Amino acid sequence: MIRRDRIQPVSRDRWDGLAHRFLDHNYQQTWAYAQALAERRHAECEHVAIDSDSELIGVASVRVRRLPVVGGGIAYVAGGPLTRIGRDDDIDRLAQCLTVLEAEYVQRRGLTLRILAPLGSPDWNARATNSFHRTNFAPTDRSRSYRTFLLDIDRPLDDVRAGFSKYWRRNLRRAEQRNFIIRTGTGPEFFEEICRLYQRLRGRKQFRADLDADFYASLQRQLCHDERFDALIVEHDRQPVAGLVMSMLGDTCVPLVLATDETGLRNYAAYGLQWHSIVMAHDRGLRYYDLGGIDAEGNTGVYNFKKGMRGMELCAPGPFESSPSGVIAAITSSAERIYKRLARAA
Repeated sequence: MIRRDRIQPVSRDRWDGLAHRFLDHNYQQTWAYAQALAERRHAECEHVAIDSDSELIGVASVRVRRLPVVGGGIAYVAGGPLTRIGRDDDIDRLAQCLTVLEAEYVQRRGLTLRILAPLGSPDWNARATNSFHRTNFAPTDRSRSYRTFLLDIDRPLDDVRAGFSKYWRRNLRRAEQRNFIIRTGTGPEFFEEICRLYQRLRGRKQFRADLDADFYASLQRQLCHDERFDALIVEHDRQPVAGLVMSMLGDTCVPLVLATDETGLRNYAAYGLQWHSIVMAHDRGLRYYDLGGIDAEGNTGVYNFKKGMRGMELCAPGPFESSPSGVIAAITSSAERIYKRLARAA
């Protein structure tokens, strides 16, 4: 019997219901995030579901940026497609989705399709990478890879804590001795305080971030209720000294923003805040805590802070891409280089 695979656009209401079925659901594959990123990147956003013999096998938010006049362009999937539902055939579902997406965006529309897949366990990442190689995709350096520490929290919290480095455990005890008050919530007042802390942090360290605290605060108002970020505030002497924004979707928690002021830094507030967020994720039944990306050379201090939690150092599968044959792929590649050069100069 011939298998019939199909791709179709979905409405927001249907998307919100479908995405939550997948264990690899993540903030990048929420409707609101995908739309916000598409607007920032001067792209269009498409939300599609993929069926095989009328069975849903995956969904993906796809950002599409087309080249005017000549045609072609780039279709980009970040943190997708979503395919894991906890079955033995999940990896086959991923391969099917890649084949369907490639047929639609590359073969039919003549676009370069670039995908950075969701992070999983070491075994899943290896098998997913093999699926890309078997389905006409090749590695590319045109987009950033995603390297992080992934902490297994599907075990007793005492075991999680015992796995931290001696230095990390000592600083966590120091934070706990300060008797901080930690408040949690999802309301705008939490994000306002975190944005103020973030602005002070940025003023102190003089760095730029494409997606900063203000971005996530704005996004919070657009997310559906079940997808909203959790915010944590540490108070010392009734004053906010540290804050964290995190996403808890699928089977993984990921912190998106962590900011401390000078008082919080002196009193090890980041250690207490990070541990509290792990406890929250564990209590909600999540399996993993993704430490939110690492840059060993560009940000050594943060890298060492995260390394002390002794998670698995992993790289998400990708980015991979598949391009159409002929001259249009070369034109798309040249246009992308020019666009990035102009963006850096701006």
